[in-house]
Amino acid sequence: MGAGAVLVEQVDWLPWLGDARALLDPRELACVERRHRPGDRVNLILAYALHRLLLSVLLDIAPADVPIGRDAKGCPRVEGHPLWTSLSHAEGHLAFAFSRVGPVGIDIEPSTRVAELPEIADRVCTPAEADAMRQLEASARARALLELWMRKEALLKAAGIGLERAMETFDAPVGVPLRLEGLEAVRARMLASGPDCVAAIASVEQAGVEGRGPDIQWLRSTRM
Repeated sequence: MGAGAVLVEQVDWLPWLGDARALLDPRELACVERRHRPGDRVNLILAYALHRLLLSVLLDIAPADVPIGRDAKGCPRVEGHPLWTSLSHAEGHLAFAFSRVGPVGIDIEPSTRVAELPEIADRVCTPAEADAMRQLEASARARALLELWMRKEALLKAAGIGLERAMETFDAPVGVPLRLEGLEAVRARMLASGPDCVAAIASVEQAGVEGRGPDIQWLRSTRM
């Protein structure tokens, strides 16, 4: 499998919260404690723990031995292994991506974010994208804007630059090979994520985003 994505509903894993916290390393625990809202802390505990658990399966090592690090920009890195990874969490929805052949980025948001994005359209769209958005009916435009924003989030994560590059400076068409900050043939696509959330992934072309897209599955608590 070249690239894959796993989506998780937080509520399925709440009974596992105590075990999840025990998997976190000191740096991760410190990040959790910096969150002020209890719900945000729960979300982050499960995000870190499930990320570590999934990587342990991919690397065939114990979760505690997974060498998760962070680069200077805070992007997750699997040290000493040819495996790229990305994670995203928002309001009870978690998403994880991995690739064995090149950088990958993932983003997930609740579907309710559709109502918020029109207010920041000028910070998301290039002029050409803004023109295309204006041709759409209001509800379709709001959904298209959310998906565009998420594809750009995923692309910036794959490039490892976060918000260092403004979204309105580059286009993000669905599935079209792009060059971004040194990455060649990186593509962004939406994932089939169900009615409650929206997810996007970006990966280098060789990782299999072409055609049906990367392998994707929902991770349920019954697996443990």
